[in-house]
Amino acid sequence: RVEVVTGGGRVMSHATGHGACVPAEGSPHLGRQGTFHEAMTGLQEYRLGPEQVRRVAVARNGEIHIEAHQENQQRFLVYDAGRLREIYPQDDRKIPFISKMNRPGSTSPHRIVSYRPGRRVVIDTESCGQDTLIKAYRKRNTSKAKEKYAIALSAAGRGGFDIPALLDVDLAGEYMLMEKRAGRTLKISPATTHTWRDIGVFLRQFQGGSTIDGLNEFT
Repeated sequence: RVEVVTGGGRVMSHATGHGACVPAEGSPHLGRQGTFHEAMTGLQEYRLGPEQVRRVAVARNGEIHIEAHQENQQRFLVYDAGRLREIYPQDDRKIPFISKMNRPGSTSPHRIVSYRPGRRVVIDTESCGQDTLIKAYRKRNTSKAKEKYAIALSAAGRGGFDIPALLDVDLAGEYMLMEKRAGRTLKISPATTHTWRDIGVFLRQFQGGSTIDGLNEFT
């Protein structure tokens, strides 16, 4: 499954199959600074193919962010102005927590779950023997994320979704520590039609009140 997301967190499309990626029609970005097809073609230079792409996000400025998996290695690339280049999360200076990860003597295991260059990184880690997730943000964005979490938690009170617990917030360090929940990835197939239908019902229920007014729109 490949997830395609626009800037601001709006989901554009999902695709299944062997690396098949189908951007939503009418995207204002994919045809402006370069096409999705050109970005995928550029992967060959890095010995990658579309079948190894796991996530594609389109930033507000039109950049196309790509996450690919090669054996046990995560790789991140950016397509901008007709050029595809590889980037490395550990070099990102806009997210303060990354500097903390890179300090000598840091022994906690870290695995990147998702990464938005210059904006956010989600890290699978361990805290006091408990499996946890760290959501680290660029400067001055953690307080906004905390406010949105409170809105989501309130909306979830109507049922349908269970929100992982927020264990700690470090505004100075620009990150939130969250409980990690076990889960599974749903396949898109006739056998799971009823499950996807239930998710749609729960989403409608979640969005059915004024408590979500402070959250970004998802389409």
